[in-house]
Amino acid sequence: MYINKVKKYLFQYVTKEILNQNSKGIIYHNQGHKLITDFLIDLLNSFYQKYLRVSDDNEITLRLSSEILQKKYGRYALYLNYLIDKEYISNGLPYIAGERCTEYKLNIKKFESSTFIDYKNYDSSKNKRLLKFYNDPKNFISHSTIIDKDILHHTIDNINHIAIDYNESISFLKDVSIDKKKYLKNLDSIKRINHNQIYMTPDKYGRVHTNFTILKKEIRNKYLFIDGESISEIDIKNSQPFFLLKLIADNLHLIDNIGSDLQIYFDRVVSGKYYEYFQEKNVFEERDEVKEWVYKLYFGKPYPNKIFENIFPTISQFMNSYKKKYGYKELSHKLQNIESEFIFNRVCRRLAEKQIIYFTVHDSVNLKESDYIVAKRIFDEEFNNYKVEVKKSILTILNSN
Repeated sequence: MYINKVKKYLFQYVTKEILNQNSKGIIYHNQGHKLITDFLIDLLNSFYQKYLRVSDDNEITLRLSSEILQKKYGRYALYLNYLIDKEYISNGLPYIAGERCTEYKLNIKKFESSTFIDYKNYDSSKNKRLLKFYNDPKNFISHSTIIDKDILHHTIDNINHIAIDYNESISFLKDVSIDKKKYLKNLDSIKRINHNQIYMTPDKYGRVHTNFTILKKEIRNKYLFIDGESISEIDIKNSQPFFLLKLIADNLHLIDNIGSDLQIYFDRVVSGKYYEYFQEKNVFEERDEVKEWVYKLYFGKPYPNKIFENIFPTISQFMNSYKKKYGYKELSHKLQNIESEFIFNRVCRRLAEKQIIYFTVHDSVNLKESDYIVAKRIFDEEFNNYKVEVKKSILTILNSN
């Protein structure tokens, strides 16, 4: 994870239970040892951030590297034990060398019932251990093996140019009807951007997660600015259905019988009218309903769905075969790999060559309005080239069938 522009303080959250302010910062005693309050707050904040980002509240876990904990806090076990004693967390799966870090479970009821308040963590330790950690790029390693390293670093550097209209975005958020968890998640992103605490996490599946990817689209489009200028967004229509074509072309051995529906699927997807096709077939009336239904089929566990199977039997057979062979989560992971390779290594590479500042939100790029025309031409050229490549593969399949 990369955190941008950490200078004097870290913007974090703490509960009233833990924070008992005085001018010197609080020292807690546990089994005869002193705990530095700012270290404890930093650790608690890590768990709170995880709580905000996970939508499934049945169980939330966080795996922590002992090497990183040692760098940040020194005798880190004392801080973990304190949070366990206070019932914020409990022990989860143990450490296994070369496989996983030690896991901790969040006490969801505790997080839901606690009041978290804003806190500027200036790091009261003698050597400013936290601030040194967060300002040292060596402490943050990308998990992505998909994105070209030069393009990734260029994307990180672009963060310096992005700002938010804090008051207007907060006002908008208060007027939007969303559940509490989504509200808190968006509120956190707005606050952290405003404090120049922008994180970037490139995951091992190729996606790059930032404060911007969490924000509601309306907030991104209206209240984010690049060098003070309003932004425009360019995205791929039907991106996951399109990238599925690439995956099909690379895994033909998983299909027993290729039907004419593959051609229909291709035509609909590349024309941007894929979801509308289900409306024409009277499956759903609203496009959003179709999209939600399709995504559940794509990324959920394999199971027969007669409606989809009757319309696209070849696609249905491929998805179920792929999930059964590799695991149902691997389908979404592979599609994210393909998406990121296209967005970063093709589109963003050319944007960087033109010195266009951008930030990404998975299958889209966001940039200055003044750069839109040039960027749109680049995006369309690369996407058309990609469509030609995929079309050749699909036509070869159909002609040989």
